[in-house]
Amino acid sequence: MILPRDRRDSFRSRPSYQPEGWVESVHSEGKRYGHNKTENGLSLVTEAHVSDPMVAERLDDWVGYIRAVAAEKDVYLPETSDLFLEFDENTGTCSYWFVDHAHRAIFWLESVDTINVGLPNAYSKAHLRESFTAFTS
Repeated sequence: MILPRDRRDSFRSRPSYQPEGWVESVHSEGKRYGHNKTENGLSLVTEAHVSDPMVAERLDDWVGYIRAVAAEKDVYLPETSDLFLEFDENTGTCSYWFVDHAHRAIFWLESVDTINVGLPNAYSKAHLRESFTAFTS
């Protein structure tokens, strides 16, 4: 059966449950996550339910806010960076962190205390790196 041209094109559009730009995938370990790429190449990653249009819209709002703060602070976000977003659907709050894969570094736009991110106190950069490496392994 050959579909008329207008019907064939409708099959190529994104599903109505998938907000524009966001793609939902499943990690090899079985965890579901959403990802997106901004027009300037910054990769976005979240475990929030991006198939919910309201959640995707709120995430887009948070990404806009985070990018505005980065611009205000004159922080360059290289294409080798990913922005990870932890969106709380109950409160509407969003935690974030950046990963720069080229420099094997995690960073935020403001100072962050090790306790707030779940790491023990560090007394030197070497101690912090060691604690972080053990934390992420």
